Amino acid sequence: MHWAYYVRQITNKVAQQWYTGMLDPRASGHRVYITFQVERDGSPTDIRIAQPSGDATLDQTALSAVQHIDTFGPLPDGYTGSHINVTYYFDAPLHP
Repeated sequence: MHWAYYVRQITNKVAQQWYTGMLDPRASGHRVYITFQVERDGSPTDIRIAQPSGDATLDQTALSAVQHIDTFGPLPDGYTGSHINVTYYFDAPLHP
């Protein structure tokens, strides 16, 4: 089974919710990992920072991006599990 469309859906929804305007331009190069579960109905649960970036603002904006998503849409019909585990990383935007 190929669920690339669902992965793109997750990526797009998180990207739309991530507001980078508050980030310190000097924070570039950091990466924060957020983990969460997507339930059968598409709702994200158990959202947490798996590996902090060392920049509190980057960590908080990344965590907030996932927390503001109501649903990613129901899991694909061919998937029989009750949820999927997702690890998503955010890189600070590069500033010239």
